[in-house]
Parts: sequence; C-alpha cells; structure tokens
Amino acid sequence: MTQKIVVWDPKNEIAEGTLVTDVQAMQLEPLGVALLPVVPRLFEASGVGGYAKRQWGPGVALSPHMPRLSCPLTIYAAKELRALHWCARLVPDGTGVVPNGQLRLTADGNQPGVLNASYQPNGNLITLGSLGKADAAGGWTVGGKGVVSPSGDGYVGFALYGTGSGIRVLFAAISQAEV
Repeated sequence: MTQKIVVWDPKNEIAEGTLVTDVQAMQLEPLGVALLPVVPRLFEASGVGGYAKRQWGPGVALSPHMPRLSCPLTIYAAKELRALHWCARLVPDGTGVVPNGQLRLTADGNQPGVLNASYQPNGNLITLGSLGKADAAGGWTVGGKGVVSPSGDGYVGFALYGTGSGIRVLFAAISQAEV
C-alpha cells in the first residue's frame, strides 16, 4: 500500500518522515510541503528501504560547464516495484547569477556495493532557467518520476546529473512506490 511521506515542510510544522494520507497530501502540497509516495513495508528492509534523503548543509554547487554526477543517493529497492520518485531543494547560491543549466535524476551504478539498474525518467529534465521566482521559503522544490528496473532486490545508486550556475542543492530525496 502506497502512502506519502513528508520530505520537507517550509514552515517546520510537520516533522520530516511523517506519513500522511492522500487527503492530507492534497492539503499540504499547495502549502509547499514536499511529499513523496512510499511503500512503508520497505522501511523494514533497510535504513534506506524504499526511501532515502540526504542533506548537504549550505548546499552542493553544480558544475557550471560540464555535466556531471552530484548529490549521490542510495536506496534499497524492491525488484517488483517500478516507480521511482525524486525531489530536490534548490536555493540561490548568493552570487546574484540567474539560475541556468539543466538537472535530472539518473541511475549511478558506480557507487560501491550497488546493484545495476536502469532508470527511465518520465520527461523530468529540470531547466534551471525556467524556475521562475523563488518561493516564499527562498528557493525551489523540483522533482519527477520515472521507471526503475533493478537487477534484483538490493541497494541501487542514483545521483543528480547536469550543469548549473546560480544555485545550490540543499537536499535530494528518492522513493520507490507502486505507481
């Protein structure tokens, strides 16, 4: 059974990791709360079973010129589940440069100890120059969804891939779900 997990609340009113119903999710999303679908039974498989999030303090700068992997994530994935969701929080880097570049999630089989997996995004290329005005919390929450095919149940690596100037990545999160 899929539920939604609170990844980030801009007002810090709802604790990260809180599971919410679909009705609650519909009320929270317009408030800027970042949510991802999860299958709670996967939580028992590993510390990163079905959901993982990493934070990078003041944020990770992306390569401004050459596309490269950054912000690695690892999740314990179940072979029978195909949907993979992700989100990331971006903030201005303080240089005054208008955000520019492109960003997406990709499989990262170069991480030690991870299974091979294919990941096909559902058109989730984030064009940083199209982000528009920052939200009330001073940044942008971006993300997407795709189809993952791990070679078996186990740890699978992912990372953000692209170029970017004018922004930093504060956190990234991924989850595996039924749809």
